[in-house]
Amino acid sequence: MLVVTTRLPPATCGVGTNSWHAHRNWPDELAPVTFQVVEGATEARALLGRDDIHDFDSDPRKLGEALNRAGAGDVVLHYAGRAYQRVGCPLWMPGVFTKWKQKFPRGRLLIFFHEIPGGAPMTSKQHWFGRVENHLICRLCRVADVLVTNTDTHRAKLQTLSGRTDIALLPVGSNIETWPAREPRSKSEFVIFGLPYGRLETLRLFDAHISEWHERGILSRLHLIGPSDDKFMPKADALLSALPDPSIVVRHGMLPSIEVAERLSTAAFALTNVTGESWSKSSSFMACAANSCPIVHASGPASSTPLRFAVAGEEVDRLPEREVAGRASAMREWFETHATWEVITERLVALLRVPA
Repeated sequence: MLVVTTRLPPATCGVGTNSWHAHRNWPDELAPVTFQVVEGATEARALLGRDDIHDFDSDPRKLGEALNRAGAGDVVLHYAGRAYQRVGCPLWMPGVFTKWKQKFPRGRLLIFFHEIPGGAPMTSKQHWFGRVENHLICRLCRVADVLVTNTDTHRAKLQTLSGRTDIALLPVGSNIETWPAREPRSKSEFVIFGLPYGRLETLRLFDAHISEWHERGILSRLHLIGPSDDKFMPKADALLSALPDPSIVVRHGMLPSIEVAERLSTAAFALTNVTGESWSKSSSFMACAANSCPIVHASGPASSTPLRFAVAGEEVDRLPEREVAGRASAMREWFETHATWEVITERLVALLRVPA
C-alpha cells in the first residue's frame, strides 16, 4: 500500500504525524506500507527507523512514478492543500491520480481531507485561492473510491462540492502518548498545549479569565507547551506581558511526548480553542482526553458528545472537583472507544475493504 502524505516526524506537521500513526501498524494483509512524503524523507527514515519513506518534492512526475509502482494496489492520500503548495492550490495533483486510475482501474484510492478552504470574503485573495482549491478538490473526489474527513463542516462542504453522500467522518488521534502513572492533580496549574496559532487563539479567548482566575487564587501557574514561531508567538507574548502578573507563565517550548503527557496528567485544567465544529480535528484536544486532563473551552456548556464532557470557561470555579474528575474520566473513555490509533486504523482498513 502507498501512503501519500505531508511531512513525517521529526518535522512539525499535524497531518503528517497523524498519517504516520494511522499507518505504522497497518495489518499484515494490507502491508507493506510505503510512504511518499512531500519532503524530509531522509530525516524521517533516520528517526523512525524505516527505509520505505521517500520524498517526491511536490514533483508530479516523481509522484506519478510512485503510483505506477504501486500499480493496482491501495493508495491513501492525506490531503491538506497548503502542505503541498504554498497557497493551497496543488493544481497538478488531480491529474496525477486520474492518470494512475486510468492506467490501473482496479487500484483503490482513499482520500482523507484534513483541510478544506473556508469562506473568505470576496475582497480577500484567499477567497479566490479557495475557489481554485475547491475546484481541484472536486476533481480529486471524482477519482477517489473512498472519501474521509474529520469534521461535520468539512463533510457538508465535500458533499456540496462532489455531490457524494458516502463521506466517512473520522476524528484525528493524539500525537502524544499516555502517561502511565496515576498522580495527584495540581489544584491550580493550567496548561495550554498545541501549535502557535492555536495557543494564540486560546490566549485571546481566555485573556480575561486568566487574570480573574489568578486574582481569585484558582490559577497559580500557566504552562505553555509547543513550538514557537515568528508570526503568532510575538502576539501571544504581548498578551502574556499585559497580564497583571506575567510571572505566572511558564514557557516550556517543545517537550518530548512523554513529558507533555506527564504535564497533562497532573494539570488542573487544559485550556483549548476548540468548538463544537473543530474538536474532532484537534490532536491537542485528543492528547488531553487521552491523559484525563479536564478540558476547558470557551463555547459555553455543550450538549453533544464528547464536548459535553469538557468544562465551559464559566464553570471552572463552579463545578465540584468530583464533577470535574468525572467528566475527565468520561472524556477518556470516549477517546479510548472512538479516537485511539487502533480504532482509527481499524476504520480506515474497513473503508478500504468495502467493495467498489
